[in-house]
Amino acid sequence: MQPWTVQVEVAIPAGAALGFFLLAVIGPVTAVDRLPMPPLASLERGAYRTVDPRSGKELGGAEWILEHDVQQGRPVVNLQEHGRDAGGHGPSHWSDRITLDLWGPHPTLTSDREDHDAFGNPVKHEEREFNYDLGSGQIVTTDVRTGATRSQAVHLTGETITPELLPVLLRLLPQATEMRFELVTREGRKVGLLAKLVGREEVQVPAGRFACFKVELDPTGLARLFAPKLFMWLTVDAPHFWVKYEGPEGFGSRRIVRELTWFETAAAAPAPAPAPPRG
Repeated sequence: MQPWTVQVEVAIPAGAALGFFLLAVIGPVTAVDRLPMPPLASLERGAYRTVDPRSGKELGGAEWILEHDVQQGRPVVNLQEHGRDAGGHGPSHWSDRITLDLWGPHPTLTSDREDHDAFGNPVKHEEREFNYDLGSGQIVTTDVRTGATRSQAVHLTGETITPELLPVLLRLLPQATEMRFELVTREGRKVGLLAKLVGREEVQVPAGRFACFKVELDPTGLARLFAPKLFMWLTVDAPHFWVKYEGPEGFGSRRIVRELTWFETAAAAPAPAPAPPRG
């Protein structure tokens, strides 16, 4: 299996900034060579807000910490995210912890998410484990209040990713002609996406003003008949972090805008997890 095969026209020189590489994969190769490594700082922290594009009303937001580490000679990425929903369309608070161990001999993605109501009571627990060697994954969701558990198997292809991986892997797009993904939603549904650069824009968000690449994400397959286009804006300067998102909150749900409120990078060092937002 060859996850996230990317068609490229631009060759990336050895030792490129932040140590990332991009390969067009042809035929069987080793796990280290077949997975694209996006440009990542050793430690990145940030936050975004979610707003209604029509009314401008704030609907929620989240903070995250992304740590890029090396374990047993291979890169491992850990992501923690804590968010809140003020719009009444989801849990009041949620916490997500994700480990991307994708660049070793046995690529895996694991995650653990907890949803809480407005009083801080846990209402749902979700665990995901994707094994790209085996081509299979499992999503286990538990209703904490009733104890009911639902388990769903997911078939993984060479283009399968999760929503959390999308903005990370799009950092490779400035060097590629296009990228194709098979996005697995939290409900276990799959949606094909074609990502392509459509221009440059100056974007103003609470975090500041940025020169950005505008990325269009078009649903493919049957999804193109009913799913709308999505748009993301990534900084022109490396590490090409995302600044703005416009599209549905989830396929078939309300349309939203997400805007970066702050972002910083630093040398890897012990750091406290972001506290769940209040209110």
